[in-house]
Amino acid sequence: MREIGNIGAGNATTALAELINCKVDMSVPQVRLLEFNELGEVLGGEEQVLVGIYLGVEGDVNGSMMFTLPEKAGLHLVNKLMSGML
Repeated sequence: MREIGNIGAGNATTALAELINCKVDMSVPQVRLLEFNELGEVLGGEEQVLVGIYLGVEGDVNGSMMFTLPEKAGLHLVNKLMSGML
């Protein structure tokens, strides 16, 4: 799972960098199998403000994936994607 995550994240990082015409740094993604009720604690506690994308996965393997960023990084990314409109 970690290798699949690395490959997918690397491809996504390259595509994002081309989309916003800016260098994008990536750290190694974490792959963890969790129960949904454990998620808040793993992401820094219930008071931690994050932005993210939650995706359901169906097919040979069913499950879900989540991509999260700290609020400030998420706002910066949206501003880049919107070409400075925010």
